[in-house]
Amino acid sequence: MGDSPLIEIALGLLFVFTLFSVLVSAANEIVVSFFKSRSASLWDGVLTLFNNDEDLRTKFFDHPLIKSLQPPKSISLPRLDTMRRNVPSYIEPRTFAIALLDLLKNPRGILEEVERELSRTLAALRAGDMSGLTRVEAALRNFEGQLDQTTAPGQALAAEIKGVRSALGSATTITPVLVSAVDDLLTRLPRHQRAAFEASIRAAAPKLEGVLTTLAESAAGSVEALRDEIEGWFRQGMESVSGWYKRWTQAMQFGIGLLLAASVNLDVVRIAEALQADAQLRHTTAAQATEYARNQSVDDRSVSAKASIGAFPVTLDPEGPQTFALHAQLAKAPQDASKITAEFQPPVKGGTLNCDPFTVDSSLNATATCRTAGVATRTDATIRISYQSQDAQTLAASLAVVVPSDSEAYYKDALVNLRATTLPMAWQPGSVDYFYKHPFWVVFGWLIAALGGSFGAPFWFDLLKRVANLRGSEPNPEERKSNRSKT
Repeated sequence: MGDSPLIEIALGLLFVFTLFSVLVSAANEIVVSFFKSRSASLWDGVLTLFNNDEDLRTKFFDHPLIKSLQPPKSISLPRLDTMRRNVPSYIEPRTFAIALLDLLKNPRGILEEVERELSRTLAALRAGDMSGLTRVEAALRNFEGQLDQTTAPGQALAAEIKGVRSALGSATTITPVLVSAVDDLLTRLPRHQRAAFEASIRAAAPKLEGVLTTLAESAAGSVEALRDEIEGWFRQGMESVSGWYKRWTQAMQFGIGLLLAASVNLDVVRIAEALQADAQLRHTTAAQATEYARNQSVDDRSVSAKASIGAFPVTLDPEGPQTFALHAQLAKAPQDASKITAEFQPPVKGGTLNCDPFTVDSSLNATATCRTAGVATRTDATIRISYQSQDAQTLAASLAVVVPSDSEAYYKDALVNLRATTLPMAWQPGSVDYFYKHPFWVVFGWLIAALGGSFGAPFWFDLLKRVANLRGSEPNPEERKSNRSKT
């Protein structure tokens, strides 16, 4: 079974497809990084999510929270240096929800504070404690100042807040009227806020009125629930974008594969014929393929997390080759979110870690998009996140990760492995004559290679390992001859 010519031919072809797929994937990474295709797909995806409201999309990506996530411009070509390719390649769902609510003039953060203060004050009043009145009156004044009072619902809510503020400011004793005023505002606050929110939607995002009104109804007046609903809506939309991007990537890989197959003259038809006709080539290639299947692995091109230790938990979400979203659930509020740092500690030889400024939400969840570069081979590393809290305490945590090699190193290594085979490829003496004699079959061989490359290396590597197991560990005829001669 192990010496079957069919098995050995299959091993040889699967070996070629595996190595070529790795080469195509590496080249695709370089192209995608240069043209910032992921940023462009997010730009287009958000437009679809916003029901083709281009004005809202522009305002969204101009929002300070989103602009802080934008990577530095790296393309100087005028046709490519556009806003479409210079937006972030990844946006955290929570960040998306906060920015959108802010665009809709929804004072989400202060409303949460008012709800908490009203709840605490109501409980204190019922317990006979008036010490929190000044605090809640200040919170209400702040909230009133952030309301959109250009709409009727906003004006109605502002009037009710003024009434409660007046009652709180003039209160000298706890009375049933005072308790009732606080309780009534707390009860009606979600309804008033929802009416004001719907008016803001009609004014700022009319094309999203149906979607956002439905999400607000599902949230049943809760600010936290509304934010969660918007996050879920964004995740669903981004799943569709990921599907589009995956299909686009496959088409892109086919095109890149065809160019590479022609440039290295990878004619699968000719290789198959050579394997069938030359037993020595077949045995040698099968042995190389078996060794590769047993001792190598196809790199996972995403940075992966292993374990987090320190003052707070840290996680990451892979966003693409060498790019990921880093999340830290901070233990205490930072003095300055822009001074939260993330670095390789200890340093990785030749490697760099570049992170966008961290954003911190009301739950103290800090998020940043990070990219690795300069790593020659797949490497274990540790990312250290540190910051100074408001009480001047330095807090830090570490996340153990596995970092893949950068795209250039990955491409060069794949090309070396492909050229290390003894299979007939590349533009050698006689290749041009062969092309002129058999142009159809050569181009057909290139097309097969390109199609195979679009399937991805993991697909072919899995098949290679299965067929290598069929071959087993029996020595081939050449190996048996060598063993007999030694004895």
